[in-house]
Amino acid sequence: MAEHPRYDHERSDTHLRPLVIFGAGLLALTVAAMLAMWGFFVYLQDRAVEQYPEPSPLAETFERPAAPQLQSDPARDLEMLLRQEQTILESYGWVDSVENIVRIPIDRAIKVVAEKQLLPYRQEQGPAVAAPDPTEDGSEGREGENP
Repeated sequence: MAEHPRYDHERSDTHLRPLVIFGAGLLALTVAAMLAMWGFFVYLQDRAVEQYPEPSPLAETFERPAAPQLQSDPARDLEMLLRQEQTILESYGWVDSVENIVRIPIDRAIKVVAEKQLLPYRQEQGPAVAAPDPTEDGSEGREGENP
């Protein structure tokens, strides 16, 4: 059997000394930059204290905003809202006392509208929804539409 030559890495490619010098230089430059920045910040802080010995009056009046009012029980809140709306629908009250506008209970309002026939009525279609007739103001309706 033939012996194979022993394979090994090439020892002449990498020179360790230049890599160590580069790494040490990079580390020294990084430390020097950090020290320079720290010294600059100390200088700026001392300068700010000299220029502005007292804080601005606006800095003392700053108040934090109130914490948000979160719903602790949304189901109960909804129930209370619906109850309040139902109370408004079922009671008499002023909407605008200056203009003499009042609200009446919804059941009573339905009876008044039915008794006085306040909604427009079209015989061929039955009671109409309270919508203005487009031809009353002089403008014409769409083509093919029955007035």
